[in-house]
Amino acid sequence: MGPCDCGELQAQFEDAVCRVFESEGSRFEILDRNMISDPFEPDIVLMDDDEWILRLVCYYIEEIDGDNLHIFPKTFDMRKWVVDSDESPTFFILGVGGTPSHPEMLFFCRFFEINSDSMHIDVLRHFSLNLLRIDFLDDVITKDFERMYSPQ
Repeated sequence: MGPCDCGELQAQFEDAVCRVFESEGSRFEILDRNMISDPFEPDIVLMDDDEWILRLVCYYIEEIDGDNLHIFPKTFDMRKWVVDSDESPTFFILGVGGTPSHPEMLFFCRFFEINSDSMHIDVLRHFSLNLLRIDFLDDVITKDFERMYSPQ
């Protein structure tokens, strides 16, 4: 397998994301985890209580160097092979700074919104969340679900 953007901090961030989706009040069930860090696969596969399947691609950046965030610097081209369509939605969650369980900055969006391995932090700001909590994540997912299935 090719280069890998993995490591202990990345694994801790994915664990923290899983704990949020498994927390009390969550309507999601974790179906699968990419335990071998295969860059061609999503990191987490979820199902909601309506049996809607969605996937997550996770990334944690310990420190930022300037205003550009380097996302999957070794595997970005491989990660973009993970399918993201309205029939098969994939979301991207990015933690920056702090600790993997409590990042200073948190961004959550559909994966197709990430179009480069280097993005200016101001471009990501409109995907910003306050905390790694199920209600914040679920709000983004619900809005996207409503967008996909609204009659307009």
